[in-house]
Amino acid sequence: MKNKRTVLTLTLLTVLLTSCKSLKPLQNEKEKYNIIHESKGDINLDGISDFAIVSSKSDSEKGQIIVFITNSKGNISKKIVNDNLTDTYIEMYNLLPEIEIKNGELTISYYGGMCHRESRNIIFKFNKDLKDLFFETFNTSEHNVCNDSEPRGNEITNVELRKIKFTEFIDNF
Repeated sequence: MKNKRTVLTLTLLTVLLTSCKSLKPLQNEKEKYNIIHESKGDINLDGISDFAIVSSKSDSEKGQIIVFITNSKGNISKKIVNDNLTDTYIEMYNLLPEIEIKNGELTISYYGGMCHRESRNIIFKFNKDLKDLFFETFNTSEHNVCNDSEPRGNEITNVELRKIKFTEFIDNF
């Protein structure tokens, strides 16, 4: 019985210490940016918390979407930046996207409009072999609530666009 308690205690301490290690470098990185939206999760499915942010330097400048991937020692092993995903929506709606990391995917969501309401979800998936994020799916939905029209949707998948890196993806659909 003592051995089981000892093993359980050591396991819990290891998990807690590993989690604390990985949060400090992420906290240091967060302080360098003007964060509009953020999400924590395991983007590369290695069991270690990663972090994604939407950042802007000022209201007049375009934003960036940045993904920080941490390694087993708690250090940031990779920073992936996309400057191309916020241009259109800042001009159209004066909004920056929201982001979410879940199940090895990064989802970027845009919502906007008064009468004409548009939403977009762009999903990137981490490829373990290539150690990078690649385009997976692009969904749009449009609805004119003033005319009470039927919502229209569209979906483009990776099959149609081949492999596009997160850093190279431009939202020009």
